[in-house]
Formats: sequence, C-alpha cells, structure tokens
Amino acid sequence: MAHFYAVSSYNLQHPTGTGLTEDALEGLRAAVEEVLDGAITLEEVRRRGRRTAKAAGRVTRRGGDAVVNWGIRDWPITVKDVCEAGLVDYADQVERWARSIQEVLSARKR
Repeated sequence: MAHFYAVSSYNLQHPTGTGLTEDALEGLRAAVEEVLDGAITLEEVRRRGRRTAKAAGRVTRRGGDAVVNWGIRDWPITVKDVCEAGLVDYADQVERWARSIQEVLSARKR
C-alpha cells in the first residue's frame, strides 16, 4: 500500500512531468481517493487501470494533448517531507501525504 501511495502522490503532485494524460491523472486521483476511503482494494485499482488503459489505447500524453497543471505551488506535504522523516512510520507518512493531496485537490474543485 505504501508504494501505491508514494508513487501516486508523486505523480499527482508533478502532473506536468509524468507524461500521463488528463484522463489518466484524474483516474489516478479518483483511485487514490477510493483506496483512502476503503471503497476499493489495490487489486480493483489494478483491474480498473488495465481496463481503462485498454479502452483508451494509452495513458501517456502525445503531442497536442493537454498538459495538466493543477496550479498548486505550495503543497502541505511533499516527497521531501516524507524522505526527511526517514523509514520510521513510512507507511503512515505516505498515507498522510496522499490524504493531504486529496484534500488540496478536492478544495480546488469547489
């Protein structure tokens, strides 16, 4: 679970550098939210991801595709904070990081 939160959080905080399409990033954001809420398992995330990628034909941007920029400069928790905390409570740290991103992105949508 920790790896899922860490990789997803990094990708969500750096959408311009991930190379992911807008739909893929939104799907990732939704998946993280649902996992945090306990609504779906990682296995369901994997199944959904495979199904969505197959239907779309790709998850990476191509020339002319919109580049997602959330417009957020100051995140409450970043990968730097997680790394500085070290391995003690790493799983809790990355979960807090993922939750903080969901809170910021949810507030942005309101």
